[in-house]
Amino acid sequence: MNIATSKRKDEDAAVRICIHECKKAFTAPILITLMVLFSAFNLFFIFSNSNTRDELKVANELAKTYDTRITDEALLQLEKDLKTDIARPHGSDGPALSQLQLKTMYRKMAQSIDSEYARIDWNKIAKFEIRKYKLSGIAAERLTEEYGRLSQRFEELKENGEHKTWFFAGKPYRMHSFLFASVFRMIIFESLLLIGLTTAFITNYEFENKTFLVAYSTRRGRSLMIDKLAASLLTAAGMVTVIAAVTLGAYFSVFDYSHLWNSPISSAFNWEGRVDTLPYVSWWNVSFAAYLSGSILLLYVCMLLLSAMVFFHFDGCEKQLFRFFSLCDAVCSSFACTRNHAHVFKHDFHCGIQSFRSAHESAFMVYGQRRVNDV
Repeated sequence: MNIATSKRKDEDAAVRICIHECKKAFTAPILITLMVLFSAFNLFFIFSNSNTRDELKVANELAKTYDTRITDEALLQLEKDLKTDIARPHGSDGPALSQLQLKTMYRKMAQSIDSEYARIDWNKIAKFEIRKYKLSGIAAERLTEEYGRLSQRFEELKENGEHKTWFFAGKPYRMHSFLFASVFRMIIFESLLLIGLTTAFITNYEFENKTFLVAYSTRRGRSLMIDKLAASLLTAAGMVTVIAAVTLGAYFSVFDYSHLWNSPISSAFNWEGRVDTLPYVSWWNVSFAAYLSGSILLLYVCMLLLSAMVFFHFDGCEKQLFRFFSLCDAVCSSFACTRNHAHVFKHDFHCGIQSFRSAHESAFMVYGQRRVNDV
């Protein structure tokens, strides 16, 4: 009975200590100031790039009216509706004329999807990559094999019409890059800074205030670092949640995705279509909502790993930490080279934002932004 009571007391003490450590972090003036500044900057960045928000509503309107999937019947009906609207007198109604122009652009893009995808030959691209990087032997065979699998997936995608779905036009708007590169980049860098400062603050608090001799000499104090680790992870998750919630909340309040959540990430409209790029092709049918959820989950995992890394660094476990992350780096690099190849795996696992984007693309096997001019 005494043992059970003692365990309960220890658990209650651990919870109280963890809550107290989290309070210290969230009430630190420097951290509050940084969170406010970062949130304000993110809001400013999003609203300063919202000049196309009215034009982007056209994609939602098309998905709502003609369903998310693009069919021949839907295109015929869209063409009829456009002819009817064009024949109607508009006078000097600029917004209405602009809407008609945008719908016409979407219709033309939808009609050109088959011809654009028909010109892509992954086998030729594989041969070009082999020549470009002077691969031979097993490396060339493996590359050819992987591109063969990609070619099969591409044909499957064209057969089931997964790419024929409405989404924001990638060529003029580039919303995919804006969200998953620009906006997420800000969230990542800001979270990195906040988590590093927060974890260091929690870990070194007693040493900075000269109370470590008292705190760590007690029976409960000998396991204080375990409680601090839990508090560091909880605080890191809280910091990421605040920054991500404010930023993404503002983003989705400005840009309407209401009828596009189920549109596949492999949508042809998501192709940002510079001359030297290829469309995004996922290994399986991943909706925009699932892709976004996976990205957020990956963000949390990376930030919690960073918090643990900073904690163990300040706790004096640099050697064990170095071995652990060296192993993780080797596994991730091996996975990257196996699945996407060294030359196709565009982003590097060895530094901050590049690490996140590499894992992001590898997790969903999304191919895009590849040169085709020389093929």
